[in-house]
Formats: sequence, C-alpha cells, structure tokens
Amino acid sequence: MLTRSLFGALTLLAVACGAPAQPTPQTPAPSPGDTAPNTAALADIEAFFAAPSLATARPVVRFVGASPAVLVVYRPAFTDDPASDEAQGPLLLAAYAAGNARAQLRDGEKRDMPVEGVRGVLALYAKWKESQPDLELSTLEAFARAEAAGTLEQAVEDAITDGG
Repeated sequence: MLTRSLFGALTLLAVACGAPAQPTPQTPAPSPGDTAPNTAALADIEAFFAAPSLATARPVVRFVGASPAVLVVYRPAFTDDPASDEAQGPLLLAAYAAGNARAQLRDGEKRDMPVEGVRGVLALYAKWKESQPDLELSTLEAFARAEAAGTLEQAVEDAITDGG
C-alpha cells in the first residue's frame, strides 16, 4: 500500500515529468530482437545518474511507466525518508526506478529487483553527499551501512518483510 507521502511524491514526479499520476495501459511489446527502446532507456538511466534532476528523470519515469520490458514495485521503505524534503522525494523515486529498471534491462529479465533499486537510490544519495556532506537521511544511511557491510540484500528483504 502506498503511504500518503509516497503517493504525493509519485504524483509530484508524474506532474513534473508530464506523465499521468495513475497507471497507463501498457504499450504493445516490441518485436523480438528490437532492443532500440531498451538501449535508449539505458542511456537515459545513465544520464539521470550522471546529472540527477527532474529533467533527466523524465524519460526514465516515462519508460518505466510505459514499458512492458520492466516491472518496478515502489515501496516506501526504500524511497521515503522522514528527513527528505519535497524536492528530494521525486528524485529518490526516480533513482529507485532507474536502478531497478537498469538491472532488469541488463539481465534481460522482467522482474522487480528491489536491491538494485536501492542501489540506485544509494548512488543518488552518494552524489548528494558530495555536495552536502552534512546531509543525513537515516533510512538511506542504514542501507548504505548494509551495502558497505555486504548485507544489503538481507536489509532489503527485511524491509520488505516488515511491510516495506
């Protein structure tokens, strides 16, 4: 179930990206061997991580929302930090979607990959911390510690089990 803040961030991200807030019907699957949309999506994902902004998030969010090639399940435990502000929330969601989708496209397997989504969020968080060393989002700090300790997979599984 979406929390109010997660729904609000999804709505804000959808508005900022020019996409409808509600799910849209899936587009027809590309023909076998047609990798152009996925190649373009991977390039958009890399552009987002290189320079995270609503503008670079836009094509990523559109792709994730419309593509039959990926499945991303948004969970507040991975994108909703009580200390994050209104500007950070949509980018955290985009980073989760981008990391999750990137792994699926690279593996050629359509299945939710929350650990990779969290790694996407951690990449964004690390970039923010470069310019704001005092920034501390407790939820993300905990995941960063788990990643450093080699226990991120277990931390993500525990968060899902706990209702995330």
